[in-house]
Amino acid sequence: PVLSSRFRRLLLTLLFTSLPLNKFCLVHVLSLQSRTLGRLMDEDRIKRMIENEALNGTDAYTSTSMFYDLRRSIFSELRTGRTVDTYRRNLQKAMVETLGELVNSEDKDVRTTDIPSLARGNLSTLQTEIRAGISRQSDSMSKYHLEDLLQRINRVLNPK
Repeated sequence: PVLSSRFRRLLLTLLFTSLPLNKFCLVHVLSLQSRTLGRLMDEDRIKRMIENEALNGTDAYTSTSMFYDLRRSIFSELRTGRTVDTYRRNLQKAMVETLGELVNSEDKDVRTTDIPSLARGNLSTLQTEIRAGISRQSDSMSKYHLEDLLQRINRVLNPK
């Protein structure tokens, strides 16, 4: 189904906005965020989105649009320079790991689709955005986190 851009923004805001520490245990929040991200970036879902693009053209909510929306929402601190809190750091790591799994999928049905290309392209874009965003950070933990993400991305994009 085609989703309005306003609805997509609302959904992404609700799913990936930081939650107060006193409300939820960090482990439970990470689990919820990871499951939600996993559902959105599920190989079968992405395949269906690619098929929908082929059938409906510009009327479809594309897989590239979804990845762009996810990246912009989950990594908003790269543009704003705000401190990346624990919840957001965990979510960002989960997204990088999920993209890495999509790039390195052993499933032949996935490898022969655009999914690895889409994931690799998003990791490459993230790498560039993170490099630019590190300089906006004044918080040490946020800088360490972003440097760690660069290393994780580099291992996926440039395996030995």
